[in-house]
Amino acid sequence: MTLYGEPRVWLERFPEGQASEIYCDHLGLRYRGEVIRAASWSPSWGEPLDQDVYFRIILMSRRSANLRPQISGSRIAVCLPGTMPSRRRASSTGEVAAIRETQALYLASDDPEADLIPSTLRRRQQGVEQELLGEDSVRYSRGAVMTGVGPVMDATDIAAVFAGVDPLEWFQRLGARLLSQSYPALPIDASGLERAITEDDIPQIHRAILDHPGGDHEVLTALGPALGFSSHAAPGVFDTSNCQPLSILREWFNQQPEQASFHAARTYLAHETGLTMPLAHLCLLLFVHTESPPMEIRLTSRDGLSTVDGRPLLTTRLTSGLIPLLPWDMNLAGPGAQIDGESEPGWEDTIQHLSYLSTNLAALVQGSDMATAEAVLAHPLQSLSQSRGVLAQFAQASGGPHPPGSARALDRLAAILDETSAGFTSVYRKIRGLYPDPRLVEDDIRAMHRLAEIVVF
Repeated sequence: MTLYGEPRVWLERFPEGQASEIYCDHLGLRYRGEVIRAASWSPSWGEPLDQDVYFRIILMSRRSANLRPQISGSRIAVCLPGTMPSRRRASSTGEVAAIRETQALYLASDDPEADLIPSTLRRRQQGVEQELLGEDSVRYSRGAVMTGVGPVMDATDIAAVFAGVDPLEWFQRLGARLLSQSYPALPIDASGLERAITEDDIPQIHRAILDHPGGDHEVLTALGPALGFSSHAAPGVFDTSNCQPLSILREWFNQQPEQASFHAARTYLAHETGLTMPLAHLCLLLFVHTESPPMEIRLTSRDGLSTVDGRPLLTTRLTSGLIPLLPWDMNLAGPGAQIDGESEPGWEDTIQHLSYLSTNLAALVQGSDMATAEAVLAHPLQSLSQSRGVLAQFAQASGGPHPPGSARALDRLAAILDETSAGFTSVYRKIRGLYPDPRLVEDDIRAMHRLAEIVVF
């Protein structure tokens, strides 16, 4: 009966015992947090925040002299009421519960003239609920707020947080205070932003930067300069030369004794420097995409992963040129994924690039050796060599250049063919050097075969 008699905002928006999601804007970013109302303390609530929860507010319904919560960090706040509930509160909660039960009876009625009583009940319920929320405001205004760094709020501050009768406003005020104490400054420049950057903006920025389907350069123009992904002089052009988060990552990696955990790097950039988790994830991908000397992400598994055009991912070694092939996926790097300077490739590491010479290589990533892969690759390379020969004969016979538009593509493919005798690694490196986007290999191959057919006829 007591819970059923609580104000609707408690029952629907912040039910007791459940973590309810809320958002709070701070210095240009919108952060996700959670509110938990509870009658008794759970030690798990005081554990360090990770993933995409940036602040946690625990609203205790009663004060206990024995409560000594262990709180790790300054972004977890435990709110204790200052006074015991009044006797009138029990009467008010009982009245709200009775009103709800009566309303349920009228909802089941078919009498069209029965609306007067429910409307009267609704007004009375709203009035009593406001009284209850007002009492809650007074109780918590006279209480205490504890964090992992001690009681950082005095009575005046606490009263300001719990002013009014809207709990969401209480929690957003407190969340903003927790964030500002932990992140007095952020590695972005929000001065020119018209609104906070949300977690939904990050995939859109990712698509715009990497020219993925659905990418809109207007979002890069609007948000890129603030994040350091473009400049104020050319806001729609991807440029990380002055990106502070990438500089922070560079310093962090320089301090690591060996290869680092992808998740450790992302958590550091997120919870230590204050970037939201999706933004930290994007920064790591762009770091690998642009950094020199080159970096790589080494996955523990490629199962279930695919490229942006729907093809299966064929390698667990993600280098700079492969980052644009991947769609937005916060779960890209599972547990155990590492990030480090680029290593020497094994033959399986070359398959993603070589697959654009022959799609049949996709079936050979696991369970096959290099000799088998060479045999599979031999036919498309032979066909490409024949087309190259046809075009060379045409040029010689006509006494002129190659067919219009073919020279550059032919030069690139000729350079690849010249490396085939040196083995997989040499061909792989040649593709990487000539094609920042390895998918363009297929475009050149199609163009060569088409031109060869035209010349023959």
